[in-house]
Amino acid sequence: MYSDGVSDVKGTVVQMKKSGKLWIVLLGAILGLGLLVVGSLDLPFGKGEHKNTATVTDEQGELQAYRQELAREIASLCSQVRGVGKVQVMVTLSGGYEYVYARDLQSKTGGESYTWEETYVLIGSGSAQSPLLLMKKQPAIAGVGIVCQGGADPAVQNELTALVSAAFGIGANKIHVSAAQNE
Repeated sequence: MYSDGVSDVKGTVVQMKKSGKLWIVLLGAILGLGLLVVGSLDLPFGKGEHKNTATVTDEQGELQAYRQELAREIASLCSQVRGVGKVQVMVTLSGGYEYVYARDLQSKTGGESYTWEETYVLIGSGSAQSPLLLMKKQPAIAGVGIVCQGGADPAVQNELTALVSAAFGIGANKIHVSAAQNE
């Protein structure tokens, strides 16, 4: 005999209704749909996103403080040069911090061939393991803009460019000196 499938489903539903198990199936279906909806939402809890966001925000704050400190140091240095009055400095950084981790290099021989295997040195135990940080390198200075009284004088421009280049190890082509507006 041919069965269309619909009558089989109807029969099963009727049997479950009589036995009182239909509500369990409906409850399971509703719960499953609810979990699908909650799982598809981009909620911050349970994913560690707050920690990552806080880390990014902390690093951005550190970079901002580092950039401002460099600008203060350069301004202080430039303000002591003859012919320079009030100084304002803007520093641009290239990228962020560079992290250098400890690595273990092991050689393996196989007949006449040599291979090297490099792995990070881990500290901690179990799920709390993390690579051993050796150093955190400051980002490089991408450019420096100096606006100062006396900045229209080519001799002052050359002096400030040479001074900042030597003191901070950046190319003269990354330093620009301009005259202040009220000069």
